[in-house]
Amino acid sequence: MSFVHLHCHSSFSFHAGVPSVAEFVGRAKDLGMPAVALTDTDRMSGLIVHYEECRRQGIRPILGAELTEPRPGEVLAAQARRRQAGDDLPMAVPGPGLDPAELASRADSAGSYGRERLVLLARNAQGYADLCDILTERHLAADTFRFERLFTRPWPDLLLLTSSPGLLGVLAATPNRPNLYAELVNHSAATRQRSRQVEAVATALQLPLVATNDSYFLERADWTTHQVLTAIGLNSTVSRLRQGECAAPGATLRTAREMAAAFPSHPQALANAERIAADCGAIELDLGKWIMPRIEI
Repeated sequence: MSFVHLHCHSSFSFHAGVPSVAEFVGRAKDLGMPAVALTDTDRMSGLIVHYEECRRQGIRPILGAELTEPRPGEVLAAQARRRQAGDDLPMAVPGPGLDPAELASRADSAGSYGRERLVLLARNAQGYADLCDILTERHLAADTFRFERLFTRPWPDLLLLTSSPGLLGVLAATPNRPNLYAELVNHSAATRQRSRQVEAVATALQLPLVATNDSYFLERADWTTHQVLTAIGLNSTVSRLRQGECAAPGATLRTAREMAAAFPSHPQALANAERIAADCGAIELDLGKWIMPRIEI
């Protein structure tokens, strides 16, 4: 029995992910997995480390990222940068009822668990370059960054996974439908309920399913660390964390047997994880060379 995890966070998912890249890859190897994906939230900071660590430990690296839409605080910061650069852009006024913590939020993973999220996996080196472009736009142009707009163009070198029923429907109407998968997660009552909704939408749209565990830590004992990191990122305390801001205690790097037990009626969703791994796990990056920017004069 084998399985490949496609939605995993390391400590580069700031204020959420617990393990270092080396610990994460080592655990995947100990579990006998032939490949593993790193998909940190809104950043690629750990991907080259992941690529090299997987090569060193003898398993195939899958390079990805978990994408979220910018929060109000990020939008205001992006607009402020544009005004400082001389752009004639009016400042948005925060709407009534917005949480001050949202307005002060940074572009990190704190509290992102309950938001709409999209996993992007690179199929090849061009897919990795596409990730670079998308994440750069996500951070530099947060005021105009929207999933609907971004994916109106095709990204043939990326695979898309989402556990959001609404986002699944939006993306199914774009040119990226052939590379779109409905993500099923089963490590809590909330994820089970959400996955039933996702499966219903996927069935109606005739989209394939894929099973993941959306892991933030290696063992259940690490859950408290995840809570503390999330509270720090939200400038809060563990006792004040709201429901949905943290992952469940079951968001670990499960064994293949545990994943099979979690999805007894979805063998195809489990098989699709390995299929995706085969599609994305042969990536080759040309490292050690300078890539100079092109500057128009």
